Amino acid sequence: MKLSFITINYNNADGLRKTLASVASQTYPYIEHIIIDGGSTDNSVEVIREYAENQAKGERLEAKGTENGEADSNNNSTPISTNLHNSTPPTHNVRWISEKDTGIYNAMNKGIRMATGDYIQILNSGDILFDAHVTQRMSEYLE
Repeated sequence: MKLSFITINYNNADGLRKTLASVASQTYPYIEHIIIDGGSTDNSVEVIREYAENQAKGERLEAKGTENGEADSNNNSTPISTNLHNSTPPTHNVRWISEKDTGIYNAMNKGIRMATGDYIQILNSGDILFDAHVTQRMSEYLE
């Protein structure tokens, strides 16, 4: 069973990096990740390109930045961690486009039309999965 994740992004490179790292950390091997970027002018396209290239080579994208933009009392940012430093996640099929659209629902519909999975999940830029085994548990439940 293949799961399709659709990530919608526009000028949110930091949030996008967290989302892509979250999907890349999944232990379930049959994932198609479709990223629809609305023609971002920040470095989102570079983040997507790096993610797609790393997945094709079997490498993971490390999340950089802060979780929810939070800082501790000393104004230090909280690092993001995928908790997979001792294991390598499977390679997932990544497809993406970056072009102007007419809004979030237009972008979602583009992603849905591109999806080939048995089940589709929208995971917007900035969203993360609870842990590396979410999709494994989803597949067990759905089967």
